[in-house]
Amino acid sequence: MHLIYNPVIHTKDKEGKEIDKICYMDFWKGRDSYRQLQNAFF
Repeated sequence: MHLIYNPVIHTKDKEGKEIDKICYMDFWKGRDSYRQLQNAFF
């Protein structure tokens, strides 16, 4: 199975409004965050 995943981050914009945005940099934090995600799904 192949999956294409676009992480949607719930955050606030400069004006303080709640927004959803696609952002890989905010999702993959830390050196082993991908490994932790794989272990969680296992």
